[in-house]
Parts: sequence; C-alpha cells; structure tokens
Amino acid sequence: MVAILLLVALAVSFNYIACGGASSSSGSSSSAQHTISVRGHAGTGYMAYASPGNFLDRFCSLFSPSLAWAPIPIVNVDKVIAIQIDRGYISSYFIQTAKEATFTAGEFTLSLETDRDWILLLVDTTAVSDIDKFVGYVAYRVDSGNSLLNLPASSATVTDINLGDLDKSGDEALSTNPVTATDFAMTPEGLLTLAKNDNLFRAVKNVYINYKNGVYYNIRPDFTWHGEYAGIENAYQVVTNYEYFSHSFQLDSNDGITMDAVAGINGTAKKLLELYPPTGAEVPTRGGFVTYTDSAPLSNAGSVTTTTGGSGLRMATAGNPGEFFAGETTSGNTSYVYGSGCLTGTIPAGLWTYKINGVTKGQFDCAVSTPLTGDYKINGFVPVLKVNVEATITKTITSVDVKWYALSGTDYAEITDSAILSHLIKSTVFISGGTRYDSITLDSTMSHGTPALDWSFGTAGPANKQAEAFGVFYQTGGVGYTFNWFRP
Repeated sequence: MVAILLLVALAVSFNYIACGGASSSSGSSSSAQHTISVRGHAGTGYMAYASPGNFLDRFCSLFSPSLAWAPIPIVNVDKVIAIQIDRGYISSYFIQTAKEATFTAGEFTLSLETDRDWILLLVDTTAVSDIDKFVGYVAYRVDSGNSLLNLPASSATVTDINLGDLDKSGDEALSTNPVTATDFAMTPEGLLTLAKNDNLFRAVKNVYINYKNGVYYNIRPDFTWHGEYAGIENAYQVVTNYEYFSHSFQLDSNDGITMDAVAGINGTAKKLLELYPPTGAEVPTRGGFVTYTDSAPLSNAGSVTTTTGGSGLRMATAGNPGEFFAGETTSGNTSYVYGSGCLTGTIPAGLWTYKINGVTKGQFDCAVSTPLTGDYKINGFVPVLKVNVEATITKTITSVDVKWYALSGTDYAEITDSAILSHLIKSTVFISGGTRYDSITLDSTMSHGTPALDWSFGTAGPANKQAEAFGVFYQTGGVGYTFNWFRP
C-alpha cells in the first residue's frame, strides 16, 4: 500500500514536470496582461556593477569612501533574477522563463506579470563557480522581525513597489522600505502568516545554480508523516498526532537520459547515476540496513529491474530497498527518486552532489529549507484530514474535509485565511485500496473535496471498495509533503 501511494504522488509530481509546471491561474482573468514594477538599490554589503564590467573600475571602487566604513564584507552582484512561483510550486522549467534586470548605477527595475507570484535572487554572473553565482534572496521587510521571500504579485493592489536599499543580512538582501498588507489585498495577520511560512522558498537557489545552457538538474526533498487511520472517521486528525516516517529525494532533468540508459538495455550502455551525501555526512535508513555517505552514494549500480505501467511508461528500481527508482514522464524525460521510504533523521548540512558516470552534473543545498524543526515539529502547512462517512452498514465515504495549521512559536495554529494558502500550496488527497486509487483535487479554499470512485471506510462494505489508505500531498518552495493514513 505504501508503494501505491508513492506511485500516486509521483504521478502528480511527474505531471507537473511533463506539463512544464502547473498553469498560472491565480491572477486576473482579464485578457490584458497586468504587471507590477519592482525596483530597489544595492545597499550595505553589496557592490553592484553592470556585467561584465570594467575590472579596473570594479577594483578601484573597492577603495571608494562610501565603502571605507562598511561593517561587513562587500559582495559583488550584477543582476536580479525573478523566478515565478505557481501556488508554491517551483519547477526547473521556470528558470527558462525567468526575468532578469542588470544593476545600473546601483539600481534595478523589474516589470513582473501579476498572474503569478515571484521570488527574486541577487546573483553575480561573473563568478567562476556556479555555487558562487548565487548571492542572496531579496527579502521584503514586513516589520522589524519578519520579511517575505515570496512576492505575492498575484494579489497585488499596487503597480509599483520601491524596496529602497537592499542591505545584506546573512543570505538575504533586506529592503529598507516595508511592504504592507494593503499592497496585496491581505489582512495584516494574513501577511504576517505568509512571512512566517515562506522560508521554504530558499530551495530556489538550487534551481538557479543547477541550470546551464538549457539543461537543468533539480532536486526536491520529500518528507512523509503518518497519521492515525481510526482518528479521521467523521473527525479531524489531531494536528500533534503525526509521526515522522522518512524522507527521500526526487531528481528531475531534461538531459535526455532514457530508461534504456538507466537500465543498460536494448543495446544502450548503462549510465551510472549517483547521489552523494555531503562530505562527512552519514544518512541512516529505517531499520539500519545501510548508511549512505560521501563514499557510499545512493545509485542505480548493480542490477536494474524495469517494468511497464498501464500508461505504457516504464519504471525501474535498483539497489537496496527504496534506494533508486526511475520513471518515464509523458514529456520524454526521466525522473528519479533516491531513498524512497527509507531515509531517516534530518537532512545533513552541506552540498549533495549528483554524478553521471563519475562526472558532477549538479550540486544541491538540500538542508536550506528543511520542514523539520529541531524537535521534529513540522515547518510549513500541516493538513488535518476528516473523512465524511455515512452511518450505514457500508460506511460509504461521501467527501473529505481539510483544515490547515502552521507553527506559531512552539504550537500549531489554524490557518483561517484561505487566500494565504493560495500563494503557497496546491494540494491533492488520495484514496487507495487494492488496485484502485482516487485523486481528489480540493476546492479553491483547499478545504473540501469529493472522491470520483465509490469507497467504504475501514473494513465495511465490499472488499474491492474498501479504503485501505488515505494520503495528502503538496509541494511548496521545492519541498514535498506527504501525510499518510494506513488502515491497521
């Protein structure tokens, strides 16, 4: 049953990839394209220049009086990159449609469509290392202690945002001018909730770093929690009753590697596809049957088993249980899952490295946006599911309801403003039993849905219609969340 829910979640995820990301429909329905102007100035901690720039001018500018008193090291930056977000979803495909602006006299201006949201990055395109090309995130000040990474342009009520100076604060370029709730048709509480829950968008730097010459490599950490099956019959799951189960990594690319090359079949030489943990890190597995390290990566080494699904798309597995999975997408690309259902603990800090036949193709900071706190509470939005069941002998399932929570301090608080959710998530509910499964798209408020198939709860009703498991899946900011409920 775990495998069935995994395949359902993968089908949704692969569909995003095949379609080049979800459609952007959260903005105006008008045929005219509306835009918002975003402008700012490189402030304390940055030296902005027009790429490629004159080396002598850049060298001499280091000794300008305005920088002599700077309390923090100066970082070069030449461009601002704007990457679109669709209800929290970030695809490597989006880097191909990114907007960019060059700093001129220390200032930049971007014109962004308002039928989608955006995240802005400061970059230095002249840096030798791809890792060093990423400089920081543009953060929009909300108050003295909170800022936004996600620019909710799809609900903007203004046509111009002047950020003022962007001052370096760690890996953020924090605006001196604040944004307000009225700028985005939100309540002050709603804007603050958005600000407190969009740090997961930090993973977008991996999208930028690992895109070159039209080829992308993108990794998405996926986390899984288990709830109590008996606790969702005509009642909401208790938000604190989830148990963290495991995490894995989905890796996607348009590099043209086929399933024949993954498995080494049909006369095609096998490609060795390896994902290495950070240097010195140890990644344990459930049951402790193996530990992955920088010298023992997850890979498709050894025998590869291939199968063909009902859609005609092929799948492959290799290695230890859950170590490697590959699946063809309808776009002709191949997606991979490393560590499915078996990696435990938190994601270690440092760079994960993806190699093909020993050659490095991608490097990823996977710990930059972990949804686990130090005490294993959940960062991000937490669904609590209720399955509505008729009081009959067959216990027919009529619909599902979902409430959403997020951490507020050390406790979970319910999110009552569904408009906030529209900027961060698009969720699907699954029901599975036997060989059947149902995918339920929730309504615009992310709170209600109706199954397409006939189901009975628990062990009631016909055996072939019994719901053996439920799942809720969503992804936001490059991180996947899956919540499962399995019948005992």
